[in-house]
Formats: sequence, C-alpha cells, structure tokens
Amino acid sequence: MTTRSVLVTCHRWVGLTFGVLLFLQGLTGASIAFRDELNRVIHHGSMVVEPRDAYLPVQALIETVLRAHPELYVERIEYPPHPDEALVFRMETKGAANQRYVAVDPYRGNIKRDAPTSQWPMHWVFGLHQELLAGDTGETIIGVMGVALLFLAITAPFVWWPGRRNLKRGFTVSVSAGKYRGLRDLHRVGGILVVLLLLIWGSTGPVIVWKSEIQSVLARSVSIVFRPAPKVAERADVALLPLDEIIAAGRQRYGDARIKNVRFPGGHGRVVAIFFETLSTSRPRASDQIWLNGYTAAPLGVYEARSLPAGNVLLDLMLPIHSGEVFGIVGRVLFLMGALCLSGIALTGVWQWLERRRLQALPPMREPVNRTNLIDVVVARAWEETRSVRALELRAADGGELPPFEAGAHVDVYLPNSIIRQYSIWSDPSDRTRYRVAVLKLPDSRGGSVAAHTLQSGARIKIAPPRNTFALVEHAPEALLIAGGIGITPMIAMASRLATLRQPFTMHYCARRKEDAAFVPQLQALVPKEKLSLHFSDDPHPGRFHARAVLAAAPAGAHIYVCGPGRLIESVLAAGRELGWSEDRLHSELFKATPVDTDAQAFDLHLIRSGRVVHVLAQQTALDVLVAHGVGIPSSCAQGICGTCVTRVLDGVPDHRDRYLTPAEHDSGTVFTPCCSRARTPVLVLDL
Repeated sequence: MTTRSVLVTCHRWVGLTFGVLLFLQGLTGASIAFRDELNRVIHHGSMVVEPRDAYLPVQALIETVLRAHPELYVERIEYPPHPDEALVFRMETKGAANQRYVAVDPYRGNIKRDAPTSQWPMHWVFGLHQELLAGDTGETIIGVMGVALLFLAITAPFVWWPGRRNLKRGFTVSVSAGKYRGLRDLHRVGGILVVLLLLIWGSTGPVIVWKSEIQSVLARSVSIVFRPAPKVAERADVALLPLDEIIAAGRQRYGDARIKNVRFPGGHGRVVAIFFETLSTSRPRASDQIWLNGYTAAPLGVYEARSLPAGNVLLDLMLPIHSGEVFGIVGRVLFLMGALCLSGIALTGVWQWLERRRLQALPPMREPVNRTNLIDVVVARAWEETRSVRALELRAADGGELPPFEAGAHVDVYLPNSIIRQYSIWSDPSDRTRYRVAVLKLPDSRGGSVAAHTLQSGARIKIAPPRNTFALVEHAPEALLIAGGIGITPMIAMASRLATLRQPFTMHYCARRKEDAAFVPQLQALVPKEKLSLHFSDDPHPGRFHARAVLAAAPAGAHIYVCGPGRLIESVLAAGRELGWSEDRLHSELFKATPVDTDAQAFDLHLIRSGRVVHVLAQQTALDVLVAHGVGIPSSCAQGICGTCVTRVLDGVPDHRDRYLTPAEHDSGTVFTPCCSRARTPVLVLDL
C-alpha cells in the first residue's frame, strides 16, 4: 500500500467519524456568520426600539429582569451596536442548565422579549456551534473535531491530486456520469476549493476551545498577559453599589467609548467586568476590559488591547479569523459560503460511504474465474483455409456433445505454450458435435497464432465453455453482416442461424485480395447470391466497400454487425451514427487492437470487495497487476478488443483505451477493460 493510499484511507475514516458533526458545524457556522443581523431580522418586533436621549439607569433595568425571574441571576448584559436596539440580559441559575435571554427597552424599561435559549434561534444555534449545547464536554468534542478538520484539510490536496496531465479534470464535476460520480466530484472539487478555509477553521477552532491551556503553555517561552480573575469576599455590612456608579467608574478610564457588554463573574455582583470598544487598534473584537469591585467601584485589573504583547494579540485574533471578521464584510460572506460548502462536503462524504456499502452488497458483475470447468477436446481436423488462415475442427475428447453456443460466441483456447487465445466459432450453432474455429497467422504475433498454426489432427487441448460478447438479435427486421478478413468467422455462424430462422440478412465481406478471403465457398453455399457482396481491394468489381452507402440503403430497424480490422469497424460505426442509427443497433467485435500505450502515470486500484489496494506502475497494465496479486479475473486478448476482462468501476475516472466498449459505456465511466485501459484519477475503485 502506497503512502497516498494510506492517506486516502485515513482521510476517509476521519471524515466519516466526524461527518455528522462537520455537517452541523458547517450549517451552524453559516448561520452565525451574520448572527447579530439575523437576530435583529428574526426578532425585529422585540429587538428594535424607538430611541430617546438617554438610557434609563441600568440598575433599574436589572431590577426589572430580576423581579421577573428571582430564581436566576444576570450573567451578562449585551449592549447593542445601534441606538435603536434593546439591551439583552443573559440570565442563568447556578448548577442548572437553565439559561434565558431577556430583551429590555433601555429607554422605557419594559421587557420586549423573555424566553429560554431554545426560543432565541440565533443564540441556540451559537450554543450548538460552540459546545453542542453540552457544556464543557461538548466544547471538548468540538475541539477534537477541529483537529480532525485540520487533518482532513492537510490531507485533502494529496487525496484530490489528479496528476499534472489531468489537472483540469480535477476541477470538473461529471454531472452526466451518474449520481454517485457527480456527488463524488462535488465532494472533491468543493473540498479543494475551500481547503484554505478548512485549514483556517481547523487551526483556529481548537485554539479557541483550549485557549487558556495553550496560553499557559506559551507563557513558558513568550510574553503572555493573563486576563485578571479577581475575587472579592462577600461583605454583610456593605451593600453593592448601583451598577450605574460602577460603570461611571469605568468611564473615568475609558471616557465615552461604547460599552460592548457588562459581565458578572460568579453571578453575585461582587466583581463587575466591563468591556469597552477600543479606539487604540482596528483589530476586530478588540476591547479594553476593566474589572471593578462591586462594593467600592475600585479597579481590580485591566486587559487592554493597546498594551498586549504579540502572543496575546495572536491568540485574541483566532476568533475574528475563525469567523472571517478580520477580512471585513467580504470575509464574512466568503466564510458563510465556505461553511455551507463544508456541510455539503460532509454530507456527500457520508453519502459516498453509504453508497459504497450498498455497492459492496451488489452481486458481482461476474463470477470468479473457474478453471475447473475446462473441456478436453481433440483437433479432429486441421487445414490451411488460405496461406495465412488455419482452420481447426474441435470435438469432445470423450466423443460426446459439446456445450451449446449462440451465433457470435467464442471459446478460450488453451494453447500448448500456455497462452490463452480467443477464437470465434464459425460452425452452425445447431451442430453440437464440433466447434470450428479459424486462426489468422500474424506477422507480429505474440505467440498465440504461431502456436495455433502448429496444431495438427489428433492434438489434445483444453477450451473454456463458449461465451458470447457479440450476440445476435435474432428477430430484428433485418441483419446487415459486415466482415473484414478473419472477422468473417462469427458472421458465418450468424448467417447459419439467420438462415435457420428464415430471417432476412445481407452480407458484405471485405479482403485485400481474393486469395486471402477465407470460407468463400461456404458463404456462397449459405448466403443467397443477391445477398452476398464480396469486396476485394485489388478487384474493381464490385469495388471497394462504402459504409455510408451500404447503411443508407439498409431497411428501417435493421441491425449492423461488423467484425474485422479497426479501420473497417470505425468507418461502419461512424457512418451509422452520422445516419442517426441508435447505439443498440450497432454491434461490433474487433479482432486486432491498435498498440496499447502503457507509458502513462501510475495509479492505484482499490478492490472494494476485498478491501485491498494495489499499485499499477506506469509500464504495467492493470490486468497484469491484478493477476500478479492473485485476483481471478478472466482475460483473453490482452488488447481491449474482446471484452472478456470488462470490470465494473465504482469510483474514479477510467482512461479508456479499448476498442470494445461503446462510446456510451466510455462516457458512463462505470466499466473498463483492465487489460489496456488506465485511470485519469489517482485511484480506481473496482467491483473486485
């Protein structure tokens, strides 16, 4: 397993573990990006008031809310940024999960809205985002999730990287390749587009959660100022000062600076903390904070933005960076969109895992290769049909019948030199006493045709049961059979079957020279003269084969069957598509592929049923690697022309180099031929 495969696996499982939380964090984060603005809109009737010249005494406002809830204490007072908004009192009880927000008109003293947190949507969402509404435990979980998000952001580029050649494809969403691949692409493209935001959130979130612990660690090596945490003993002989006098004492130091909030640590009022908007720095959320004695209004400590060392400035910037406020309104909008994208990434990631589990439960595309059902046959007859074509008649070694086969079928022949080759059966499908095949001797043979040409009568070999990847639609209005060279072999069986069924058909047979054309006498005996056209390159009569003219003259609803060299097949299929023939009426089988280029980038194969990951080097084929790792996958031509090794693709984008699959199958990306095709993405997930 490569380093990248390990990263992909870890990325997937970390994402899956925290997927639901990340989805929630994305949604809640997007919601609170404009929390104050949304709160004003949602509770417009409660939050908006008619301004007057001055607020009523704050002490009177506190007494109003305490009379409404004597069992609670005021934890803090949030001052609005605009004069036409209500003050919001946050009230709690000690040791109980009972929190309320009370909006009070500061000019008239009447309560505008009084409700628990659950009835203040933006406060509830903020609590869910900050601590999952679970206090310290929830806050710890959020911190751990932040670390996980950082890991996902760091590994995302390695998981996404498609290679320099396919960089453009790495930013493409394949909406036409099915729901699974489309959502997979959305997950990857969305993730890479917002990876910088994920890095920011993943690095700032844990710092915000564990700020005090990190501050203590940093204090050992850099200058750090700690916020005051003064204590004032309770005094039975002295009453607490009115809050307005304490605020006035704070203003002696900060003048007319706007108050952001007033806090009551411990809820008893013996210590009052006032947060003033600072004018000494433009840092978002920066404030000048002063702690005062509730009995005497004497200062107990300050935490002022202008005098903080760099360590504190950095830590205090974590929250405005995390929320996007440090980048202004543009940053907040960008972070809102990124948060929604995070939810989408989490949702599509979890969906992919569930879909992958569903796909794993599907029945395999094919049964594992079974080498135990091979058939012992004897070469009953062997003859030279032409100077380059050798015909073989195979019969069961035990003298019995051979398995039935359909027109267009082929057998895998196990040759004496351990090579397996695929040959079409050209004998009559109704005759089960024999299979007749023919082998073209190739000048660039890789050993198969040479070995087949050495077979003599009486030789014993093994074959696999017939299989058909070039099936005949038997009851079509008409069949148009087009063959080139050795491609005539499946056409003879098709012609025999159609003749038996008395179905109309026409045959065109192309060869370079008349003496190179095999089985012409058999064709002339089988096909009516007016339905058989022979085309030889060196004979002007009847002339060269013209695919478009032949197809244009075909009756409506006819099916085309073409087998032979690649150029012939390409011309016939191209003519059919130009004339508007549907793909289900175009049937082809290639006998020789163009050279396979394996000089490409390496990639991984993830075998979903076994969970294994194997690596394919640039000079290897996927089939070679699968066989080397003991994966039972049937194969024959090793050139992408027979379809024997076609394998289902569950994820990733294949780089199709075969001549067997249809354009629609290529576009779907759901199957590929491992004998020659490769991958456009770093990983292909296969149904193996």
